[in-house]
Amino acid sequence: AVASVVIGWAYMLCWSAASYPMIISNFQRRSTSGISRDYCLLNLLSSATYTIYNFTLSYSSVVRQQFKDRHPENPTPAVAVNDVAYAVHGFILSLVLNSQFYPTLWKFEGSGPRRISRWCVMVCWTCILGTGLGALGAYMRPDSGRWQWLDVVSFSRFLCLVLFFTRGLVFKKGLNIKNLYKESIFC
Repeated sequence: AVASVVIGWAYMLCWSAASYPMIISNFQRRSTSGISRDYCLLNLLSSATYTIYNFTLSYSSVVRQQFKDRHPENPTPAVAVNDVAYAVHGFILSLVLNSQFYPTLWKFEGSGPRRISRWCVMVCWTCILGTGLGALGAYMRPDSGRWQWLDVVSFSRFLCLVLFFTRGLVFKKGLNIKNLYKESIFC
C-alpha cells in the first residue's frame, strides 16, 4: 500500500512537471507561435473529462453508491487522492495554456487568437453534447437503472481516452506538416 501511494504521487509530480515548460516558454517568448490551437483545446477538454471522472468517483456519494451496487466484490473505486490532484492540476494548467492564446490577457505580441479548425470544434461539441444527453438521461430517470450517473462518469472517462488519441493525431499531423517546411519541430 505504501509503494502504491509513493508511486502514485511520483507519477503525479512527474506528469504535472511536464506541463510547465510549454507555459513558461510561451511566457518567456511572449508568444504562442508554433503551438497547435486544436491540440491545446482537445487537451483542455480531455483534462476536464478526466477531472470529472476522478472527482466524482472520489467525492460523489451517489456515484460511489452506484459503483458499490454494481461492483459488490470490490465496492471502492480505485481512485486515489493523487489521481484527483493530478486531474485538477492538469485542468488548471490546460486552462492557463489555452488562455495564452488570447494575447491581451498576457500582453503577448502578435495577432489575436488563432482559429480552431472545424473538425476540432465538431469533436468538442460532439463530446459535450453526448455527455450532456447522458447527464440529462440520468437526471430525468434516476431510478430506471438503464442510465445512471456512474454511466455518465464512465462515458466521461471514455471521452478522455478518445480525446487523448485524437490529440495525439493532431500533434503528429502538425509535426509532420511543419517538418516539411522547417528543419526542426520547434517553431
